[in-house]
Amino acid sequence: MNSNSRRHFLRHAALTWGSLSLAGCGGGAQGSASTGTQSGTSSSGSGGDSAPPAPAPAPAPPAPAPAPAPAPTPAPAPPPTAPRTVNPAWIQGVALNTWVAIPGTVHAGSAAAPADNPLDVYATSNRRLSYCGMGLRNSELILAASGGHGDYAGNEVTSIDLSRDAPAWELRSAGSPTPASNVAYYADGKPSARHTYWSTTWNAQRNRLMLHYSRFVYGTGTSFSNSNGFNLDTNTWDPKGTWSDGYTAGCADANGDVYSMGADYFGLRKWTAASDTWSTVATFAEAINVNPVCHDSTRGHLFALAWGDGQGNTLGGQSMSLSAIRIAGSTKSNITFNPSAALTQFLADKPAYSAMEYDPVNDQYLFYQGAAGSTSRVYVIKPNASTVWDMSILTLAAGSVVPDAAVGAGVFNRFRYVAELRGFVLMSSGTSNLYFLRTA
Repeated sequence: MNSNSRRHFLRHAALTWGSLSLAGCGGGAQGSASTGTQSGTSSSGSGGDSAPPAPAPAPAPPAPAPAPAPAPTPAPAPPPTAPRTVNPAWIQGVALNTWVAIPGTVHAGSAAAPADNPLDVYATSNRRLSYCGMGLRNSELILAASGGHGDYAGNEVTSIDLSRDAPAWELRSAGSPTPASNVAYYADGKPSARHTYWSTTWNAQRNRLMLHYSRFVYGTGTSFSNSNGFNLDTNTWDPKGTWSDGYTAGCADANGDVYSMGADYFGLRKWTAASDTWSTVATFAEAINVNPVCHDSTRGHLFALAWGDGQGNTLGGQSMSLSAIRIAGSTKSNITFNPSAALTQFLADKPAYSAMEYDPVNDQYLFYQGAAGSTSRVYVIKPNASTVWDMSILTLAAGSVVPDAAVGAGVFNRFRYVAELRGFVLMSSGTSNLYFLRTA
């Protein structure tokens, strides 16, 4: 890391490490394909930062590449089946509602990042989590081209398969040898590192890990509308232009179609995997740029829950308050909650850059912030047909460990429901083990 980047990183390290913010990149409407390239940094309600000095000029670009091949034809949709379950050695004996650390799953110092010291809080394994989440394919977690802005230039792809008895991180694709600043693609044609937020999704229909939109790429905070696909069978990135320009995705449904909440504050956008096209589902009178958001596979609706917009900013210019939105088709409903100790705690926490996933077995949403002092706290949201729901805090079983605080400004979607494992997996940092919470 050059001296300017080191000073930039160290300045933020003065904050509590559990809530470390590595670049001011939050808030506002989500990335939009209609705007093309955006320059400059965004403001953050939790403390914006000025852009770091621009790195040295990028090397001359290579000769134009041949026209990319068309996006792969989607496979026929399989008939619905019950989720496969696995029972690796590390999960055996884990009690319900218990946090456990999965041994041997520290990213730093693994085959995915052998030069990283697990004791170094500034290791690249942590810096690449700045404003970033992770993808999930069955029981496999994937980090791809994560980092970006002033935090990390590497665009490597690493993964870990938790269905194995002794899961370990592996390197699927090495980083580009000559990363440049403020570009959508590096000189070797691979996409730039960026803040992925909640947007890294797996699409079985297209057999691709998808990164829709390139938000705050490495450099001074420039964004591009380019979307990228990574083939996990060949460990290669698709050429530039393979996928249609997109919006910053918030979640995916059971078909792998993705949704963007509030691309222009008021619109709900959908990417249909079968046709590789974006469409407007609905435009509302009130702002809906709320994250995290998840898809309820039982009811077929979207649900978003946050404090303000979920990124430290007000929603639609209103005073800071709880935002809870259900969208079924093109119908939006504002959700309120019955009074409870959990609701009082949620309002006190004022969570930002959090995660939320739907648990179909227990028919509930689990919301997780992961900030210092609250890493054991998991909110349980119970939906119903009305617009008044219940919120509680999950009661953990005896012997539950206390997870480390999330690095990289927040947890984003590094808290994922894994149907095969009947519970939730958490990556709080790159210098600690992964954590697992069994719920069924």
